[in-house]
Amino acid sequence: MSKVSLVETTDQRPTFLSRLGVALFATLIVLVGAVVSFALVLLASAIVSFIFSVLIGLATFALLAGIVVVGAVKIGIIWQDLFKDK
Repeated sequence: MSKVSLVETTDQRPTFLSRLGVALFATLIVLVGAVVSFALVLLASAIVSFIFSVLIGLATFALLAGIVVVGAVKIGIIWQDLFKDK
């Protein structure tokens, strides 16, 4: 039995345009990857900065609440001393 190849084999080199097309496609893939990476870095930095701003806001609120509580306690002590029955 003789072997018959269903695929035609050629020893031709790729043309300049086909190599250029592959190179441009690879360049496009690299550029898209760089843009996507940059966008993900921007998104991550935005998320981190949002979390930090929320934490700073909560810390500021807690600090101000503590100042108000300490001030109210001091005013209460002074008020009690002023109107203490002797």
